[in-house]
Amino acid sequence: MNVPEKCFEPSAACPLDGVRVIDMSCLVSGYMVSLQLADFGAEVIKIEDPRRGDPPQSVADQRY
Repeated sequence: MNVPEKCFEPSAACPLDGVRVIDMSCLVSGYMVSLQLADFGAEVIKIEDPRRGDPPQSVADQRY
């Protein structure tokens, strides 16, 4: 897909404007896809388990 550089300007129209994505992923690869979809203009809604939160974030908190 050939995306014009102006798409990444705040006021520019993007290919996925108006698309809503529900992110229910729990692996890093799913987060990366959601980030890329958001970069192309999609509205991403992240759904997390209210008891445990974001699994990769909890692993990162244990390391540091």
